[in-house]
Amino acid sequence: MKPTREQVTKEFWWQQIDPDSEDFEKVFKPTACGTLTQPSFLIWHWNFGQDYAAYSYELARRASPKFSRLRPYPELGAEEADFLFRAFGTNKARKAYGPIIRKDDPALPLAGRPGYSRPAIFRLDAPNNTLINSFELFIEQERKTYGITLRKTPGSTSKPPPWKHIELYSMATLINDSSGFGSDPARTLRKAKSDAKKFINKIKSQRAQEIGLNQNLRNCLWPDCGGLL
Repeated sequence: MKPTREQVTKEFWWQQIDPDSEDFEKVFKPTACGTLTQPSFLIWHWNFGQDYAAYSYELARRASPKFSRLRPYPELGAEEADFLFRAFGTNKARKAYGPIIRKDDPALPLAGRPGYSRPAIFRLDAPNNTLINSFELFIEQERKTYGITLRKTPGSTSKPPPWKHIELYSMATLINDSSGFGSDPARTLRKAKSDAKKFINKIKSQRAQEIGLNQNLRNCLWPDCGGLL
């Protein structure tokens, strides 16, 4: 029995995300750490390529009967999310982030966030040159600590993931309905199918390569997949 359009649409979890306002909690619940909560590890580097990695994985899941049995991206572990980022996201940084995290209440602790520096306090009555030099040194040290590389072309952007490709693929293959996807959905569908094959092969080859270098990863990257990968 074919699924309904509503049933297929329910699988599009990315439609519940608003990255501009950093509203991820409908999909990715914060992680508790003692008395504090941190954003889910699944959105680490989201605007620096993790979103594209998630897109690539989800398209691959829909293009292979075996891959369709793998867990959706929101259910993955941290090691699997990092693996997908290494495979697909390292060159997909976008200018879609705020340079500063602000807190209205100074009495509340300021939680860190991947891609940002740790909280720091500067003495405000120090000379400007002293503050500027101290800040630049602090930022340089933070980048070294977290392995952050400055972009070669600051301000440049790459396109966001084409989530519509997954949606069209799902609608066309599951319920034979490509309405509402532009003037030439057949061309977009061919592109989606072509990309999906590349993503499937990339996941397989990347996993085999990394496990070849570190056998411990076998129990971290989809340990429940059996012979699927």
